[in-house]
Amino acid sequence: MRLALLLISVFLLMFGYNAVEAAYPLHAYDQATKVLSVLYLTLTLSNIPAGFLTSVKPAGTLIILGPIGYFIFTYSLLLNNFLLALATSVIIGFTSAMYWICCRTIIYREVSEQKWGFAFGLINVTAVLAGGLGPYILLKLSYEDLLKISSGLCLLSILPLFPLYRRGKTGKKEILTFLSIKDCLNWKLILYSVTAFCFSVNLPIIIAYIPIIGKDIVGEYRLLSYAIPSTLSLLGGVLYDRFGAIVIPISALLALIAFLNLPHNVIAWGFVLTASFSILFPGFQAFLGRIVNEDKISIALGFVGLISGIGVSLNIAVIGALLNLARLYLASLMVLGVILSVYLIRTD
Repeated sequence: MRLALLLISVFLLMFGYNAVEAAYPLHAYDQATKVLSVLYLTLTLSNIPAGFLTSVKPAGTLIILGPIGYFIFTYSLLLNNFLLALATSVIIGFTSAMYWICCRTIIYREVSEQKWGFAFGLINVTAVLAGGLGPYILLKLSYEDLLKISSGLCLLSILPLFPLYRRGKTGKKEILTFLSIKDCLNWKLILYSVTAFCFSVNLPIIIAYIPIIGKDIVGEYRLLSYAIPSTLSLLGGVLYDRFGAIVIPISALLALIAFLNLPHNVIAWGFVLTASFSILFPGFQAFLGRIVNEDKISIALGFVGLISGIGVSLNIAVIGALLNLARLYLASLMVLGVILSVYLIRTD
């Protein structure tokens, strides 16, 4: 029941927000690129403090801040004020980090460990489908109408979260400091975070590498080789629950093979590449709960989220700088990801 409530909230939120993210650059490109850059930078940096807060306050209470932040940002765009949009991008950056850490924390604490993969797969598929349907349907409206409907959907996404209020209560009363992360860190979490950095190449490949090798088929690639195979997350979660962590390195190896063959057929091998990562991620997310104590899971999520977020931004920049060497660089990261994932599950 609680997982179903999370899914409804995620669908409404991503349906509304992704339409805004798609429409904003079409309406005011220069402004949107600056605002969205600040938004995602804030999101990345907010993972650590959001993780700390979730470790001392109920995740079911804090998660409500997410839709509120999405609403504030979306509605502020109606006022067409750059400085206001910039300010609210900081708000949504923090509250979105809070939302996703709380969402994952609730899964770890409220869903049986034997179904973690399935739960993460469902969340991923729901976010992908909503993120695709939102722009497809709402971009047919005027920009102002889109913003009004999207902001309403963001508010509506709060309703399924009310029954989760105070769920995930930790019982801790003390205020944590950033030194608390020292207690959370162990060599497995560090290796896991480095592996997460390697696996974060999935998004930079789509954003920065595909335009280099297939600039004439970027739109076709995003639909056929990204959106559609992303729905295989649910399959990945089921496979992880059934066969265990071995699914992670096998999927990573398949992704590496697909990437090395990408220039030969961008669409076909791109489909395999995204499908492999989609199968990999639910199990990889679930595996974190096996190497971190339950009371430290929120802090660990914040730390891993920070590393992954840095990985996305850094790898996009590196791809743009290296150009001809980008393929070698990305392949090297993926090889390292395969090796580290094998080592992690062997020591589990």
